[in-house]
Amino acid sequence: MLGSSQITYIRQPKPVYPAFSKRAGETGKVMLRVLVDVNGRPKEVKLEKSSGSDRLDKAAIDAARNALLSPHKENGKPREAYVLMPIVFELEN
Repeated sequence: MLGSSQITYIRQPKPVYPAFSKRAGETGKVMLRVLVDVNGRPKEVKLEKSSGSDRLDKAAIDAARNALLSPHKENGKPREAYVLMPIVFELEN
């Protein structure tokens, strides 16, 4: 499994902050385990560590599914690989 520092995004995940979560002041960090295919597309997205909010977790998963990454390469050839993808929800002051 590759760590978040080993991720190169072509299109970063852009989570939509759930309106209810904003009003409720919910913040948190979601850690996802993502299987990236040889084309850099998320093939499988699983919750590795919850933010503590189901709404934020779902928004993070939805955003990760639309990300595009540079595929992992072994011996110069693209390979499927699992990566840890953190997504942070913070409210602006």
